[in-house]
Amino acid sequence: MVFKLCVMAALLALGVHTASVDEWKRRTTYQLLTDRFATHHDTCNTAQGCQYGNYCGGGYQAMIGKLDYIQGMGFDAVWISPVVANTDCGYHGYWAEDLFAMNPHFGTEEDLVALSDALHSRGMFLMVDVVYNHMGPADDKSQLKPFDADFYYHQNCQIDYSSQDSIEDCWLANLPDLNQADSRVGPVLQGWTDKLLTKYKVDGIRIDTVAYVHKGFWQYLTQTALNGTYAVGEVLIGGKPLSYIAGYQNSSDNEAQ
Repeated sequence: MVFKLCVMAALLALGVHTASVDEWKRRTTYQLLTDRFATHHDTCNTAQGCQYGNYCGGGYQAMIGKLDYIQGMGFDAVWISPVVANTDCGYHGYWAEDLFAMNPHFGTEEDLVALSDALHSRGMFLMVDVVYNHMGPADDKSQLKPFDADFYYHQNCQIDYSSQDSIEDCWLANLPDLNQADSRVGPVLQGWTDKLLTKYKVDGIRIDTVAYVHKGFWQYLTQTALNGTYAVGEVLIGGKPLSYIAGYQNSSDNEAQ
């Protein structure tokens, strides 16, 4: 039997509004799916063509109204879904359509700042989920912002999990795979990260699909954008040994590949 191993690897312990590693180690974090928590609709949007479901109405303002509930359970940090505008059916947040626009289903920029302020007023931390590996599904790349052309992406190919190059360069679940090594991609992701951390007073980030991006990019991001921000990452690939997963924890510049 193949077991899937998932590690929240402490990639970066090196700010902005960020809290320290020691502070985060003392936190108990409540993960929630923004769209499905504190919904304000009686029923979900069941628009045709959404294989995995659609929006159910959760958002930042409704979340603020539930902070007593979360804190009352003993949690002192909240991890929310990615905040950017998504392609159709992207209620989960992992199918970015425009990195520099908010997902309007969740609320406005002001709403997100209000959530951050409400958490901080209680001595709680905010963690935001982020995706650097891919954008959302799109037949026409011109709808994906700011990466609106084929040259921003690796060529589409099926992943061969016996090859790390294939894991990093091919398309996970047929999602457009960003070429972070391209000089037109990395700096844009850096700038987007700067805005996310500073404008919304984010205390830490959780990075999706870490193993699908070459380690050199994580070193670049650490040195240019994170400025000490606490970050954890998902390494979720079936059949890999613990030594593979461990390679993503506290990797040094010399280990980047």
